[in-house]
Amino acid sequence: MSAVGPADGVETVAVTDMAKTFGRGDRALPTLASVSVTAAAGEFVTVVGNSGCGKSTLFNMVAGLELPDAGEVRLHGKLSLGVTGRVGYMPQRDLLLPWRRLLDNVTLGIEIAGGDLREARRRATELLPDFGLEGFAESYPHQLSGGMRQRAALLRTILTGHDVLLLDEPFGALDALTRLEMQQWLLDIWERFGKTILFISHDVDEAILLSDRVYVMSPRPATMVAEIAIELERPRRLAMTASGVFEEYKRTLLEHLGVIASERALDGAADSG
Repeated sequence: MSAVGPADGVETVAVTDMAKTFGRGDRALPTLASVSVTAAAGEFVTVVGNSGCGKSTLFNMVAGLELPDAGEVRLHGKLSLGVTGRVGYMPQRDLLLPWRRLLDNVTLGIEIAGGDLREARRRATELLPDFGLEGFAESYPHQLSGGMRQRAALLRTILTGHDVLLLDEPFGALDALTRLEMQQWLLDIWERFGKTILFISHDVDEAILLSDRVYVMSPRPATMVAEIAIELERPRRLAMTASGVFEEYKRTLLEHLGVIASERALDGAADSG
């Protein structure tokens, strides 16, 4: 199973030769060496890598929250460095404000942007059933389960109206069963809304199940060591994780991550012995 080139179609997101070092002198921490990522319109692209390799730094620069030392970000073909408000960004934590009710939390982005809050509340109320939140509009965050909080955070992100969503390991804090439920639910939401999604995950199974393509980042200073097309049929279902093809993708990704030795390396060691 080999790496592939960029996806066909319009590159809604194009990150080219991104480099970033934090600090200076003896305290310099090279984080990204040369990172390139693309995502076509409506594509689901996941970035996997070891903790601390710079995945969130990459997302922060796509979102315009940090500036790179080198390289560029283009959204819909237009240069976008240090420009915020052009993508929807859902970080690892749901960041729901504990003193605001759910409906007020999910419309917060529109409120901050000075948008039509009445229309946002109407739209949010309309979407609550699709996000498993019907009947909870007046609930506070502490009254919601972990999965409900994450669905609320994604609804808040979608309500911003951006066609590109950055999801930074949104299910990492959930228990295993809830995480599986959320993965299937996210696929259903993505298929309905047709968003372009860049997703960060430490979970190889999750990356394969969700994605059209998976990028593998090396440890710091990071580069992309592999780009794998996931050619499983859609719609995706959890039963696919038990297939031989799924296991082949998993082995390939784990090899690139250095978690297991490649069969080629093992064959070479055997031959030399």
